Amino acid sequence: MTISKKIDLIGFLISLLCAIHCGILPILLTLAPFSGLAFMESPIVEGLIVLVSLFIAILSLSQGFTKLHKKKTPLITAITGFTIIFICQIWANEQLETVLMVTGASAIALAHLINWKLCEIHHKKS
Repeated sequence: MTISKKIDLIGFLISLLCAIHCGILPILLTLAPFSGLAFMESPIVEGLIVLVSLFIAILSLSQGFTKLHKKKTPLITAITGFTIIFICQIWANEQLETVLMVTGASAIALAHLINWKLCEIHHKKS
């Protein structure tokens, strides 16, 4: 497995974990006092997840675009996902937050999958 594929896999998994985190967190928080999971709702934890995901997306998607497939779809999909997440953090109310965060994280995961597939197609052509 090439480094590009490994980075995309890591980016996909982090984004998927973020989507799961955002989707399940409201349920887990009802149990938080009993399970020690209260730290998961910390803005610091959420911010770190988003920053790591952003770093990996920049690294992976820019390499796929500049060095291999030259397709903008993964970049646009990831930018859309991060934009949704950032808008959510600034303006969303609690009712919309879960839906928007899961949507944004899912878009980022999709961007990594698209990039991975485009890189595979490029390698098969070469």
